[in-house]
Amino acid sequence: MADAKDVSNPRAAWAGRTASQKAGLALSAFLLLFLLADAIPKILGVEFARTATEGLGFPPYQTYVIGWVLLACIVVWVVPRTAVLGSVGLTAYLGGAVTIDMHHEAWFPVVFAVAFGLLIWGALILRRPALLKVLVSGDE
Repeated sequence: MADAKDVSNPRAAWAGRTASQKAGLALSAFLLLFLLADAIPKILGVEFARTATEGLGFPPYQTYVIGWVLLACIVVWVVPRTAVLGSVGLTAYLGGAVTIDMHHEAWFPVVFAVAFGLLIWGALILRRPALLKVLVSGDE
């Protein structure tokens, strides 16, 4: 019988996960789709993304840069070995969004970005339950 860590058999790998790990993967997949829906239009220079970015006071060319930074953070977050670093990067990205939105006194986006950041960390903790122990107590 295949080991749960065997990546050659996806069914065995999925069956070897706990319910919280499965929930974390499902939440991560939802968040991934949402983040990609934010990054890709910025990278492609879609009109609504450029207009929204310019409306926040950024020059048009920075729309691409913001999109690539977000995509880099997403890739690092999706890879299991670097997921914690990716969560830190996404938290920093969202922190910048919160700062800009607070400057423009747009409160719904502030609350949304903070909640989204909490969901990112929550999904990661569900995927890797041992991480909660490290974050809370500092012990491995």
